[in-house]
Amino acid sequence: MDHLDIEIPLSCIARVYLSPWLPPAQYPNLKEWLGSIDGCSKLRIARSTLTKNEKWYDWGKSATLQPRSARSKRKRGTV
Repeated sequence: MDHLDIEIPLSCIARVYLSPWLPPAQYPNLKEWLGSIDGCSKLRIARSTLTKNEKWYDWGKSATLQPRSARSKRKRGTV
């Protein structure tokens, strides 16, 4: 099986977050286009800012194979 289609009612979707790597110039058009889909005019659509979140950035870095000494220097602001 290549895929599985599952119907999800629009009433179950509170918000749509678009990729933080979406070029900023494309965001307004994509947001408008998604809002034009039947039943989506009131859907909240936002561009994710996850990649700009320092806490998530630090967590991601700590999950890499980066030496502990380099991580502690970054926290002290020396890297």
